[in-house]
Amino acid sequence: MPSNNESTMKWKVDVTQLKAAMQEAKRAINQANAEFKTATAGMDKWSKSADGLEAKLEQLNKVLPAQKRQLEVLEAQYEDTVKKMGENSSAAADLKIKIEEQKATITKTETSINKYNDQLSDMKKKQAESETATGKLSKTIEEQEKALTDLKKEYANAVLMYGENSDEAKALAKQIDSLSGELVDNKKKLSDAEKAADEFDQSLDEAKK
Repeated sequence: MPSNNESTMKWKVDVTQLKAAMQEAKRAINQANAEFKTATAGMDKWSKSADGLEAKLEQLNKVLPAQKRQLEVLEAQYEDTVKKMGENSSAAADLKIKIEEQKATITKTETSINKYNDQLSDMKKKQAESETATGKLSKTIEEQEKALTDLKKEYANAVLMYGENSDEAKALAKQIDSLSGELVDNKKKLSDAEKAADEFDQSLDEAKK
């Protein structure tokens, strides 16, 4: 049977180990928070950009395991305190409160991770849709320009062979006119979209100044 001195020594060792584990978890949290501040220092609103959301998620995914480690330490302290001082002791009651608060903190972090993951997913989806739309329009314009060039060559050949007032030339002229109108409209749409993006960038620069 261990002596009182041996029990006291074991208790002190356990307490020291638990304190060390708690301090290590705190350092991990502080490090993650500092890294997030550095990553988003130049951002006006980190939650409005994909890079900002990714930085936040990286922070939270580092903080969460540290918070869970803190909970493990508190639960271990609670079990030892109950054994030594009893479940109804003030020390045990205080630790029980800390445990519940830590559980709430973990739940909050997990909720935030889910929230920011959803925001990032939606943002990337919208960006992809926007890029797809402009990409498709650019491709359409490229195809229309090539088709228009081919039609003009055919029209020139028709004029030489059949005359400008021939049915063949008139039919080709009608196609050229129709395609030219579509091409002008599409170029305007693309130009307006690019102009809106440029104006948005300028407004952000002015806001920063």
